[in-house]
Amino acid sequence: MAPLTAAGRPDLTSDSVFFVGNGVLRVAPIGTGESGEQKLSPSWADYMDILWSFTKSGTMELADFAGLPAPRQAEWFDREFRAANHTNANVAALRLHLLGKILHSSSDILTNPLLAELARLIVLPATDEQQPISGVDVITTNVDCALEQNIASEFETLWQHDATTVGRVTIDTIVDFRLSARWVRSVADSGPEFRVRVWKVHGCLRDLKIELSRDRAMTRNVLDLAGDKEIGLCGQVPTDTLADRLPGWSQIAEPSTSTRSFSGVFSQSEYFENLLVLAGQTTDHHSADFRTLLETRPLIFVGYGIPEVDVDVVYALQRYRQRGDTKRWQLLAERDLGVGNKERLRQMGIDPWSFHVSPIGFAAMPGKLRAARRHEWRQTTEDPLTIPPERDWRRSLERVSAQAWLEPQLAALRSLAPQVAPATSLPVKRQRLVVAGLGSIWHGFALTNAPDFPIQRRVSARLISVDAGVPGGSGLVPVMVAAATAGPSAVGALTYFSNVPTQWSGWEAIEDLCLSAGIGVHSWQPAENEPETNSVGRTSHVIFFDPARADGMSQLPRQRFIMDVQALANADHAPQVADWSKLVVPPARLHDEFQTPDEEDFLFIDKESDPKIVAEWVGPTVYETGASGDEMVRLLKPANAKPTIWTAGVGSFVRTMVALAGRTPDEAAYGRGPRGVLDHLSEDASIEALADCGDLRERYLAKMVGFGRPGIWDHGGVDGFTYQDELDYGCWLRDRWVDLAPAMWRLLRTGTDSVLKKQHDQIGRGVLTTIHEGGLMAYWQWPDGSTESVVVTIDTTAAEHDHEQLTVTCEVSCAAGQQPLAPVELRVSRRELVLAVDGSVERLGPTDPIRRNTLAAGDTVRGAMAYGLWAAAYRQPAGTRADIRRIFLASAALATLKCYAGSFVDFLKLLERLRGSDTWSAIWGGI
Repeated sequence: MAPLTAAGRPDLTSDSVFFVGNGVLRVAPIGTGESGEQKLSPSWADYMDILWSFTKSGTMELADFAGLPAPRQAEWFDREFRAANHTNANVAALRLHLLGKILHSSSDILTNPLLAELARLIVLPATDEQQPISGVDVITTNVDCALEQNIASEFETLWQHDATTVGRVTIDTIVDFRLSARWVRSVADSGPEFRVRVWKVHGCLRDLKIELSRDRAMTRNVLDLAGDKEIGLCGQVPTDTLADRLPGWSQIAEPSTSTRSFSGVFSQSEYFENLLVLAGQTTDHHSADFRTLLETRPLIFVGYGIPEVDVDVVYALQRYRQRGDTKRWQLLAERDLGVGNKERLRQMGIDPWSFHVSPIGFAAMPGKLRAARRHEWRQTTEDPLTIPPERDWRRSLERVSAQAWLEPQLAALRSLAPQVAPATSLPVKRQRLVVAGLGSIWHGFALTNAPDFPIQRRVSARLISVDAGVPGGSGLVPVMVAAATAGPSAVGALTYFSNVPTQWSGWEAIEDLCLSAGIGVHSWQPAENEPETNSVGRTSHVIFFDPARADGMSQLPRQRFIMDVQALANADHAPQVADWSKLVVPPARLHDEFQTPDEEDFLFIDKESDPKIVAEWVGPTVYETGASGDEMVRLLKPANAKPTIWTAGVGSFVRTMVALAGRTPDEAAYGRGPRGVLDHLSEDASIEALADCGDLRERYLAKMVGFGRPGIWDHGGVDGFTYQDELDYGCWLRDRWVDLAPAMWRLLRTGTDSVLKKQHDQIGRGVLTTIHEGGLMAYWQWPDGSTESVVVTIDTTAAEHDHEQLTVTCEVSCAAGQQPLAPVELRVSRRELVLAVDGSVERLGPTDPIRRNTLAAGDTVRGAMAYGLWAAAYRQPAGTRADIRRIFLASAALATLKCYAGSFVDFLKLLERLRGSDTWSAIWGGI
């Protein structure tokens, strides 16, 4: 077989030897479970859960146990189980039984696309009629018979399609450097014989099952300990037959009697026993052949990370160097390819063969990621196996992580010997919820009393920490809220493109938080010829204060005063920066070919992103312009980028409407002060109604339109406007929305100059404006051209007998002929929060009043809305029109809950608790 070469990957020849680790078992198979989701089996998380649950010693948490290397896990389990159960039973046999039960839960072939592709490459020489050879070698650390099963299955496929002239195949399994099993299959009286030698370095479950089964008393004892009287020892690990679907393969050799006593595989002490063999200090029958194989044949490592705990393998590779130009290659992730690892491999004569794993591949079980452990919010339990699948973050994370590792490795292996039609195809991708935009880390502090508010030269020391190192930014907050709202069933379907570079110290926290929620996360990358010195990360220090000057135990949420602290992403460039004022937060970008033309996904994107994303996106888009920006006109319109939905704060909505009407004041109008700005607006009939707001005209509207302008922004001796003025104007606009919205809509969609693209078939198109603690308002258009106004009012009332008991009501407007929706109530007191809707009540327990705040309340609306619209677009039957009023009512209700829940993590915990409850169903309906 002629070598197939390419830069960065190995040469594949008939002499090549694949060294296969048990990593090939930790990738996703192709198939679906009963719910339509991909099913991962065998599940390594199940094996970790079962082992850990059998000890209950309390000396180690599950996350720490799962992080141990396999031999260390084995030693710990054997010791702790004996101590916890006061038994001298063969605990290693129990551990191996549990492993076999997980790996071989049935008598079918244990396979996945990676195993199938490896089998194809291993037997590829048998299809070469030009250079026929008699056999190949494979080395593996696997303990089961999966490789033999897949190799045999591949030969069955070759014979079925007349793709080989081989008439007889022999698969020799060599364990402990002695022949353990010989599987034989003949399909013709003539034709060459092909032999495959499978070298198992760390034992074989088949051998151990046969050996252990001879001791009936021990077998009964193990099954009793496991509670598996109806299950055979080690499950369906094959002994006499490879698999039910491979009946023609007969076994004609029994394991030879070993002079060494093995207690079980995955034992560190037994690895040292192997080392003695590999050092040549024993005379095992095949050990010399194995050492020669290491010295003379090219090795390709797949699914094996060469851990230092495998001292036998490390020793063999280090000692038995290859002669001549023979190569060794290891298929490994780019992320693991640091300078130190490269040197470590080089010293063993190994060249890296790298592949890229998407970040979601590095997701882990709850509690294991650093930031997730500090800010854990997902449901955990002492018995993880009791969590229903739809609420199980661990298995969902494992599934998508395995898929992320499968795809690039499968592509790499297929590149060695391309085929016209791959034996296994990857699953069709489902429509994703993609968020692009600002990422930040927030640190929140609360003031006990209004007089403590910091002034320019002094910051009060009387600060109380509310949140630290939690999501910030109009991109990161919505994607975290959407993930928590969607739950484990959406793990892997969410992607976040941040504007934060990896060089920034805050990136690790952002990546960690996203992966903990099953979000595929990508950092900012500079465009070609773009200097990295112009990129900065952003940390926001947020002070919560009480504008009503109530005492420190006020039941009302606190408002925020944000101080953004920007820093160079790469501190090494600091001496080169002459003008720090020119540093800008970079725009979020998608990586090339993220979305192919035949894919459709849902996009939520903010103003800190490249407008080109909106212009080129396939599928519905939501564009967010924040509290005061006019980016819809200033950035998107020049780029001919049209979103499906626009969402903004009240100030951003007003400034954008003024710009669309062509009434942005000129210098002359600005020069006449607030009155000049207001007169300029009133001259246009399409927006003059926005200025009919009484005494708020000068206090808020003129200042917002003249944002930052001297003489306007500082009018009345107030720098800007107060929180109360902004809230009052938003509520004024909300109460007149039904009458004002149609005129505003005409500005958004005037003929061919529309700033919105056409309606989506199921969710339509529209505009949403949010009001801090006042509710929200939207105007929507459906594919049939019909429109509707949506107003959600949030009303806060105090009990007459106790002003520290509040009832916050979220209620959606109901037009003539519409079915009323039950309002959502949040009852707040010192003792507890109570969420009530349509007769369903959920008691949520108390929260600390000092931690109640509006941090990210507007972004919470957008995150919940993004989930609701995505689910309506892609998770409901085709042709079902979205219940837009329901989505916005639910979004406003969750944002209200956020204000009173305490910290951001406390809020996520409440979402986790509510999701799937009757109250949750009453809020969201069938979405």
